[in-house]
Amino acid sequence: MTTTTSLPCCPNCGDSLPSPEETQAELSQAQARIAELEAQLHRINSVPTSHAQDTAPPDKQTRELLRALSREKLLRKEAEGRLTATSKEIEDLSVSLFEQANNMVADERRARAHLEERVGELEKRDVEKRRRLERLETALARIEHVRSLLDE
Repeated sequence: MTTTTSLPCCPNCGDSLPSPEETQAELSQAQARIAELEAQLHRINSVPTSHAQDTAPPDKQTRELLRALSREKLLRKEAEGRLTATSKEIEDLSVSLFEQANNMVADERRARAHLEERVGELEKRDVEKRRRLERLETALARIEHVRSLLDE
C-alpha cells in the first residue's frame, strides 16, 4: 500500500516546492533584510565622509532614522487611505450625478412628448371649431338671406 502526499512540485524538474507558510516566512525575512539594507544605504549616503566621525553614534542615528522612516510610512499610509476614500467618494458622486442627469433628461423627454401630444389634440380641436364656425356662419348667412327674401 502506497500513500501519496499532495505536496506541490515543480512541473519542470519534479522537486518539491516549499509550503506557503515557508514561502511567507522567507518573504518576510527577505523584506526585513531589504529594509535593513535600505536603511544602511540611506545612512551611508546621508553622512558626508569628512563629518562621519564627528556625528552622533551610528546606533542612535539609525534609531532616529528608523523612527522617522516609520513615521513617514505611517503618514504615507494614512494619506493613501484618504486619497482612496476621496477617489471612491468622487466616483460615487459622479455615478450619482450621471444617474440624476439621465433621469432629468428622461423626465424632460416624457414631459415634452406629453406636451407635443397635448398640442396635437388642441390643434385638432381648433380645426374642428373652425369647421363648425364656418358651418354656423354659412347657416347664418342662409338665414339672413331667407329673412331678406321674406321681408321683400
